[in-house]
Amino acid sequence: PYTKDAFFAGMDKAMQSITSHKDDRIVLKVNNEYRSISVSKICYCEAQDKYQRFYLETNEKLLVRISGTELYKQLFEFECFYRCGRAHIINLNFISKVTPNGVEFKNDIKISLPRAAVSGLRTAFFDYFN
Repeated sequence: PYTKDAFFAGMDKAMQSITSHKDDRIVLKVNNEYRSISVSKICYCEAQDKYQRFYLETNEKLLVRISGTELYKQLFEFECFYRCGRAHIINLNFISKVTPNGVEFKNDIKISLPRAAVSGLRTAFFDYFN
């Protein structure tokens, strides 16, 4: 037997657990087929005209026809992503270090970024891990 307060406290705890374990996948159209991609495997995305090139943890590269704004709307709910200007969306979990000229990832890939973008990224990186 549960009291009414204990029941509602348990339900609140269960709902928090469910919402904190949201699905970490997005579905993208890649070469005329739909693929389910785990967002935790995305290192970063780079804008290329009307496309986004995805760089995955496995060193696989995917080219997807989607605007940076549309993509960021999908990734916004995941706190680990930061939009660096118009050209890059970066997964903060893969950053090894932020340099004055850009960013270096754990897989030794380096990308150059505008000075203003580096400043915002540095703040986001620090806030995310502290």
